[in-house]
Amino acid sequence: MECHRGLAQGLARPVARFEGSVHALAQAGCHDCHGGDPAAPRGGPAHAAFPGHPAASEIAAFCGRCHNRAEKLYAASGHARVRGSKPAVGCVDCHGSHDAGNPPALFRLAEYCGSCHGVEYLPALPRALAGALEADDRLTETLRARFSGKLRDDGGVERVELRRKLGELVHRGSLDLPARDVEEWTARMEALRARLTKVQGRE
Repeated sequence: MECHRGLAQGLARPVARFEGSVHALAQAGCHDCHGGDPAAPRGGPAHAAFPGHPAASEIAAFCGRCHNRAEKLYAASGHARVRGSKPAVGCVDCHGSHDAGNPPALFRLAEYCGSCHGVEYLPALPRALAGALEADDRLTETLRARFSGKLRDDGGVERVELRRKLGELVHRGSLDLPARDVEEWTARMEALRARLTKVQGRE
């Protein structure tokens, strides 16, 4: 990161994006994904051969080195089905790469999913699931506003649990879901957002 901050814009941009990511919050370094030797002055010999640009068909396995359960759910889903030369939807399409967990301000998960589902041959998202995605978008926006554009998540254990459940649904790629369960998760996300908004109003 010290080296890349001083490089040309295209090589420096990942640093700024990474600093607001969930990987930065988890204290995962560049080398955890890309390899190389972070202690070497210029990266060392391993820097020249780091696995930095996996092909679209390799990304799930690349991310799955850490996110094993998500990879298995994804692999069995329709999202992993290859169309042309790449999967229909890959990890970075929804999560981003360097900014994973802190997507661009204009990104909305509900809109992204809805841009395919309900169009042409894909079935529309069930109303309950669309509502859960919209609630997650609102919660993300609340956290972003609270921490000046970067996600610094004090939603705590509850938000981690809620997002894990929602993530399992999305990674599984199934639309056959109990509406009551999805609506319960949606209500819990909205309640958490309301609490965070109330705290923000007192600050």
